[in-house]
Amino acid sequence: MTSIDAVIGCLLVMGAGYLGAALLAVLRAGRRSGVVLVTCGSVAGSVAAILALLSDAQAGLGFPSPLPELALVFRLDPLGAAFLFLIGLVGAPAAIYSLEYRPGGHTGGGRLARM
Repeated sequence: MTSIDAVIGCLLVMGAGYLGAALLAVLRAGRRSGVVLVTCGSVAGSVAAILALLSDAQAGLGFPSPLPELALVFRLDPLGAAFLFLIGLVGAPAAIYSLEYRPGGHTGGGRLARM
């Protein structure tokens, strides 16, 4: 397995994690499972970004088209990998932090509750 295959695999895991969490959110089921999926997706995205930054070649995934100039191609260049790393770096702690969020808001006696 080359590093490009590993990057594409990590990106697919990231996409599956995010889509699974979005599906759970739409169905309003499995909040903890959604957090686990988002965290796994964020970590997989960060790993994909690190692998893409360390490899010499660009990772790409292409889909053929019946028209010659309309092929759908996804590529991960170094700048995109840097931003993907930052998104993964912020996404995992935000997902874990969201476990303590209550949809009803804060009920404590703090300033924000009094306003």
